[in-house]
Amino acid sequence: HGTRAVQKLVECVSSGEEADLIRAALAGAVVPLIMDLNGNHVIQRCLHHLGPQYNQFIFDAVAADVVAVATHRHGCCVLQRCVDYATTPQKVRIRRAKLSYTPRDVIFPFDYSSVCMHTTSTHRSNSSELLPPAHGLSSVMRSVTT
Repeated sequence: HGTRAVQKLVECVSSGEEADLIRAALAGAVVPLIMDLNGNHVIQRCLHHLGPQYNQFIFDAVAADVVAVATHRHGCCVLQRCVDYATTPQKVRIRRAKLSYTPRDVIFPFDYSSVCMHTTSTHRSNSSELLPPAHGLSSVMRSVTT
């Protein structure tokens, strides 16, 4: 019930000051929340309800640990939401974070991790594609467009 209460709190944010309080409370625990069965919904709710300027702490945490997030069963879905709600510079930051990894560095332990991920098109900001597992993180990150 705790994560649902936090999600409701995020939905009720109506000012920058309130958004900053949410950010301050969650900033140190973004990746653990992303990888938690219930906590990932709090991060997704922030992405949906707070503006990109208030979600920068989420994009920073994802970029800092992009492989762990992208290869986790809950993390891959949060990464998808990050792509949905990120500004172009935020997408570029996540993409650049990935550039230090080769496909051999990344092992997808879950068959559906690649299916969770999608890309955005330059023509449609919310389009999504299902990627076959053979494409993995490399293709997802390569196709995050500006």
